[in-house]
Amino acid sequence: MNFKKSKLFKAFILALVLIFTFILRAHNYDRVPPIGQLEELAFGWAGIHLIETGSPVSWSTLEYPESALIFKGEKNLGGNDPKVFVNLYDPWLDQPPLFSLLCLKEMCPARGGA
Repeated sequence: MNFKKSKLFKAFILALVLIFTFILRAHNYDRVPPIGQLEELAFGWAGIHLIETGSPVSWSTLEYPESALIFKGEKNLGGNDPKVFVNLYDPWLDQPPLFSLLCLKEMCPARGGA
Protein backbone atom coordinates (compact mmCIF):
# COMPACT_ATOMS: atom_id res chain seq x y z
CA MET A 1 0.00 0.00 0.00
CA ASN A 2 2.85 2.40 0.85
CA PHE A 3 4.42 1.76 -2.57
CA LYS A 4 1.20 2.82 -4.33
CA LYS A 5 0.99 6.00 -2.23
CA SER A 6 4.59 6.81 -3.08
CA LYS A 7 3.97 6.40 -6.82
CA LEU A 8 0.79 8.44 -6.60
CA PHE A 9 2.59 11.20 -4.68
CA LYS A 10 5.41 11.31 -7.27
CA ALA A 11 2.89 11.47 -10.12
CA PHE A 12 1.04 14.29 -8.35
CA ILE A 13 4.26 16.30 -7.87
CA LEU A 14 5.22 15.72 -11.50
CA ALA A 15 1.80 16.96 -12.64
CA LEU A 16 2.14 20.08 -10.47
CA VAL A 17 5.58 20.85 -11.91
CA LEU A 18 4.33 20.39 -15.48
CA ILE A 19 1.31 22.63 -14.89
CA PHE A 20 3.47 25.28 -13.22
CA THR A 21 6.01 25.32 -16.08
CA PHE A 22 3.19 25.44 -18.65
CA ILE A 23 1.74 28.52 -16.93
CA LEU A 24 5.16 30.20 -16.90
CA ARG A 25 5.70 29.55 -20.60
CA ALA A 26 2.14 30.51 -21.53
CA HIS A 27 2.76 33.96 -20.05
CA ASN A 28 6.26 34.21 -21.63
CA TYR A 29 7.95 34.28 -18.23
CA ASP A 30 10.73 32.15 -19.73
CA ARG A 31 11.86 35.26 -21.65
CA VAL A 32 13.09 37.47 -18.83
CA PRO A 33 14.16 40.24 -18.94
CA PRO A 34 11.96 41.31 -21.83
CA ILE A 35 13.33 43.65 -24.48
CA GLY A 36 13.39 47.19 -23.19
CA GLN A 37 14.19 46.42 -19.56
CA LEU A 38 17.41 48.38 -19.47
CA GLU A 39 18.01 48.10 -15.74
CA GLU A 40 18.84 44.40 -16.03
CA LEU A 41 20.84 44.89 -19.21
CA ALA A 42 23.00 47.58 -17.57
CA PHE A 43 24.73 44.93 -15.47
CA GLY A 44 25.66 42.89 -18.53
CA TRP A 45 26.94 45.99 -20.29
CA ALA A 46 29.07 46.93 -17.27
CA GLY A 47 30.39 43.37 -16.95
CA ILE A 48 31.47 43.21 -20.60
CA HIS A 49 33.31 46.52 -20.30
CA LEU A 50 34.88 45.47 -17.01
CA ILE A 51 36.31 42.34 -18.67
CA GLU A 52 37.41 44.07 -21.88
CA THR A 53 38.71 47.40 -20.56
CA GLY A 54 39.11 46.95 -16.81
CA SER A 55 36.58 49.67 -16.02
CA PRO A 56 32.78 49.26 -15.73
CA VAL A 57 30.87 51.39 -18.23
CA SER A 58 27.08 51.61 -18.32
CA TRP A 59 24.17 54.04 -18.20
CA SER A 60 22.74 55.68 -15.15
CA THR A 61 20.05 58.04 -13.99
CA LEU A 62 22.15 59.22 -11.05
CA GLU A 63 24.13 62.45 -10.97
CA TYR A 64 27.68 61.93 -12.28
CA PRO A 65 30.29 64.59 -13.01
CA GLU A 66 30.40 65.75 -16.62
CA SER A 67 33.97 64.41 -16.91
CA ALA A 68 32.67 60.82 -16.42
CA LEU A 69 30.25 61.07 -19.38
CA ILE A 70 31.68 59.18 -22.36
CA PHE A 71 28.57 58.81 -24.57
CA LYS A 72 25.22 60.54 -24.82
CA GLY A 73 22.78 59.29 -27.40
CA GLU A 74 20.72 56.44 -28.76
CA LYS A 75 21.32 52.75 -28.07
CA ASN A 76 19.34 49.82 -29.42
CA LEU A 77 19.63 46.10 -29.90
CA GLY A 78 21.19 45.64 -33.33
CA GLY A 79 19.10 48.34 -34.99
CA ASN A 80 15.84 46.94 -33.63
CA ASP A 81 13.26 48.48 -31.36
CA PRO A 82 13.22 49.68 -28.65
CA LYS A 83 15.55 52.59 -29.15
CA VAL A 84 16.49 54.38 -25.96
CA PHE A 85 18.56 57.42 -25.16
CA VAL A 86 21.22 56.84 -22.52
CA ASN A 87 24.18 58.51 -20.87
CA LEU A 88 27.17 56.16 -20.57
CA TYR A 89 29.52 56.82 -17.67
CA ASP A 90 33.04 55.56 -17.01
CA PRO A 91 33.38 54.29 -14.30
CA TRP A 92 29.83 53.12 -13.63
CA LEU A 93 29.45 52.91 -9.87
CA ASP A 94 25.69 52.57 -9.33
CA GLN A 95 26.21 49.02 -8.06
CA PRO A 96 29.29 47.07 -6.93
CA PRO A 97 31.40 46.44 -10.08
CA LEU A 98 32.01 42.76 -9.32
CA PHE A 99 28.25 42.17 -9.15
CA SER A 100 28.07 42.96 -12.87
CA LEU A 101 30.48 40.08 -13.51
CA LEU A 102 28.14 37.70 -11.70
CA CYS A 103 25.16 38.94 -13.73
CA LEU A 104 27.16 38.66 -16.93
CA LYS A 105 28.10 35.08 -16.15
CA GLU A 106 24.39 34.21 -15.83
CA MET A 107 23.32 36.11 -18.98
CA CYS A 108 26.19 35.14 -21.27
CA PRO A 109 28.29 32.19 -20.04
CA ALA A 110 30.64 32.31 -23.04
CA ARG A 111 31.71 35.89 -22.22
CA GLY A 112 31.47 35.67 -18.44
CA GLY A 113 33.40 32.46 -18.16
CA ALA A 114 36.67 34.30 -18.71
